[in-house]
Amino acid sequence: MKRSKIHDIEPGYISKAVGAARGNVTEAAAMLGVSRGALWRYFKKQGGPPKAEPESPDVRDLRRAEKVARDATEALKREKQRREQAEQELEGALEREKLWTDISNANLKPKALRIPKPNGKSSSTAIICANDWHAGETIPSDLVNGLNRFDPEICRARVDRLWSKSIRLIEFSRGLCDIQSVVLWLGGDLINNYLQDEAMESNSMGPMEEVVFVRELVADGIATLLKSFSSLSVRVVCNYGNHGRITAKRRISTGWKTNLEYLLYLSLAKQFPNIQWDVARGYHNYIDIGQTVVRFHHGCAIRYQGGIGGVAIPVEKAVRGWNLGRKADLDVFGHYHVSYPTWRWTCSGCLCGYSPFALSIKADVQPPTQQFIVIDHERGKTLDIPMFVQES
Repeated sequence: MKRSKIHDIEPGYISKAVGAARGNVTEAAAMLGVSRGALWRYFKKQGGPPKAEPESPDVRDLRRAEKVARDATEALKREKQRREQAEQELEGALEREKLWTDISNANLKPKALRIPKPNGKSSSTAIICANDWHAGETIPSDLVNGLNRFDPEICRARVDRLWSKSIRLIEFSRGLCDIQSVVLWLGGDLINNYLQDEAMESNSMGPMEEVVFVRELVADGIATLLKSFSSLSVRVVCNYGNHGRITAKRRISTGWKTNLEYLLYLSLAKQFPNIQWDVARGYHNYIDIGQTVVRFHHGCAIRYQGGIGGVAIPVEKAVRGWNLGRKADLDVFGHYHVSYPTWRWTCSGCLCGYSPFALSIKADVQPPTQQFIVIDHERGKTLDIPMFVQES
């Protein structure tokens, strides 16, 4: 049987190692270069490990002095590290102070950026969306939890704000691109009519009064655009909505025959014969703006009956279906009283704002808005933002 390494060590050395380790078997085994288990087995055969001799007072004092010296060395080391770190931070602070002083004392002259003007290679068209005014509707604030208020006078003020903001946005856009033309989209539901029975009780005016009222508001806007931008061509694109009909149910192929807004558009076209009018008899109104085909429609043919996904899912389905027949690059519509622009389509908001009907169907609460769009004739849509028309 092979003997373990400990048997080659003289017993005297083992006793001295145990004494030096003050009876600690683990330390003694490390001193002897053997395993702790081997040393324990050795002691077991010897009747137990030898007892360490008690330390003399001098040895204890020496050990305490050694511990104090070790602690002092560690403290000195830490203090040296803190000092080096403090010196580095001080050096960094001095460098930053010097840099700031140099910058403050330097005579810096800002260089004006040269902003290139439009080079005329790609022209653009601005689109002003005017839809879902519901001009004759009255909305008392207490019926919508104080979130909105609307009547004909407020309607007039919001429409005035629509025209003024449109002019400012066109001027702003002309600093970024070469605006050559303006499209005014009259998107329907400009009048509230008597589509619901309770409108006969809540409206501020009757349907014919509404037509006259809205005709005046739109005519003022067109005249303002023509006066403000005499060098730009103005084109009016018209879609009738579902509120203007005089029938109980929505007509598909003959809707234009029974819609007061169609009459309104024809009347305005006679008032402004020198500009181009595109009054749709069908549901869609396709307009080519440069290389972009825009499909305008009121939005009531998109079947949305609520849901967590919002109006986006039924819109995508409708657009995909329509594109199988005649493709368009961009759809512009309203009807849902929310501003919702995407890359392929734009849902324009409403001018009347949050109503008791919207409250009853738990619709999203949005401030009254209309949409402003810029179409680059080569690149497509480049700007699509809501115009907030609510009074301050």
